[in-house]
Amino acid sequence: VAGLEHLEQRGVIDPSRVGVVGWSYGGQLTNYLITRTDRFAAAVSGASISDGFSAYGVDDVQRWWERELGLPWEAAARELYERLSPVREVAEIEAPTLFVVGGNDLRVPASQTEQIYQQLRRRMLDGGPTTTLVVYPDEFHVPKRPSFELDFYARTRAWMDRFVLGDADADPWFGDRAW
Repeated sequence: VAGLEHLEQRGVIDPSRVGVVGWSYGGQLTNYLITRTDRFAAAVSGASISDGFSAYGVDDVQRWWERELGLPWEAAARELYERLSPVREVAEIEAPTLFVVGGNDLRVPASQTEQIYQQLRRRMLDGGPTTTLVVYPDEFHVPKRPSFELDFYARTRAWMDRFVLGDADADPWFGDRAW
């Protein structure tokens, strides 16, 4: 955010037309950012952890969690897990957000993405920000099927065109086709 502020002060960017996209840890950071600031006009979050408590033990990076944050049942670590779990702050999200994940992701199980998506979707039903979820079947942490790779980039571009650039003709839903 400090980098955005610096670019804004220099007149390099239009602060009303900034989006954020991240995958894996970048997706987790995307979730974190959109729960902490309303500076982003839109977001795309791919293969992202949304809740450290429920991720611990079901993903394949348990040792990383322990090394970085500690054991989730210890008091000091519990506070970190809580503070760094974006799903706990869904009420703060204002950015239209596209969530994407591989259906067989072992690094970041699809349930992590589904948790934050379902909460934001519920808010959308009450007038909250637009959201959608794309789950690529039979894909792991990074989609390898060329059609899915192309789909991800096309959807991301259309999402940003629609919500950052204001292009009402951009269709990130592609007519709601399902895979």
